[in-house]
Amino acid sequence: QKCVGQIEHRGLRVVGLYRLCGSAAVKKELRDAFERDSAAVCLSEDLYPDINVITGILKDYLRELPTPLITQPLYQVVLEAMARDPPNRAPPTTEGTRGLLSCLPDVERATLTLLLDHLRLVSSFHAYNRMTPQNLA
Repeated sequence: QKCVGQIEHRGLRVVGLYRLCGSAAVKKELRDAFERDSAAVCLSEDLYPDINVITGILKDYLRELPTPLITQPLYQVVLEAMARDPPNRAPPTTEGTRGLLSCLPDVERATLTLLLDHLRLVSSFHAYNRMTPQNLA
């Protein structure tokens, strides 16, 4: 939530947001701080001026989750739905997405909802950041 908040506060107009990962040393320092006491971490621009460090930390966090946000049973449901009705050029309906999300456990649903809302916001600034839904995917 802290990373998403900072990215939305100061990164939405950064060209190539999420394409770069930032300094490995600074990311390690920030990661250590999150592991020591995540509530005490301050992501101010003064401390972390490179927004790519924050996007890199968020990507690492999601990549290293012990279990995926989209659970295996839900993944199977999505695959079966796609086999029945192959995706066309039209985006999935909000109702359909919400229906799939309702199948998830609470923690995964809340996290995935936050992430999807965030990525939708990032892509709405694609004229500035060049991050279309396809680029974010």
